[in-house]
Amino acid sequence: MPRSQLEGQLVAELGRDWESRLAQFDAAPRAAASIGQVHAALLHDGRQVAMKIQYPGVARSIESDVDNLMRLISIANILPKGMYVESAVKVAKRELALECNYTYEAAAQQRFRSLVAADPELAAVFYVPDVIPELSSQQVLTTEWVNGVTIDKVAELDQATRDLVGSWLLRLTLKELYEWRFMQVRRTY
Repeated sequence: MPRSQLEGQLVAELGRDWESRLAQFDAAPRAAASIGQVHAALLHDGRQVAMKIQYPGVARSIESDVDNLMRLISIANILPKGMYVESAVKVAKRELALECNYTYEAAAQQRFRSLVAADPELAAVFYVPDVIPELSSQQVLTTEWVNGVTIDKVAELDQATRDLVGSWLLRLTLKELYEWRFMQVRRTY
């Protein structure tokens, strides 16, 4: 997103003084995705952070895109008779709205951080970055910056390491599904 749009989004979400709360901000994105981009920053206390900033208007456009898709499907008459997709569309809209809600994502990440920290075995292996609430909003999520290795790089490691990583990920996933009944799918750690 252009610098002016980035500045506008940060002012709209965090206030005019957003930059004074940082020691440093890198305007060049470190990563970009379909609904936003990630910028590196430095807090006054010396912590490096990642600021995920949503593109303006994304949440509104997703709902209208789903509505337009349903209109096209209806006009083209491509669904079999008797197939009612209204409830599936409602669920899709709700899930896509949550995807655009960084306040919800921050709460989920904080909950997941607490769950992992409360389990000594998992806490010794996994680290969930802390959320920086004073620099987070509906469309900006700021968390600790944590260096790591992406899963595709793990595939290049020796078999023993791949087995170890796989077994720990399986333990975590089973704990999420059957004990916590809460799954955090944003694997940014």
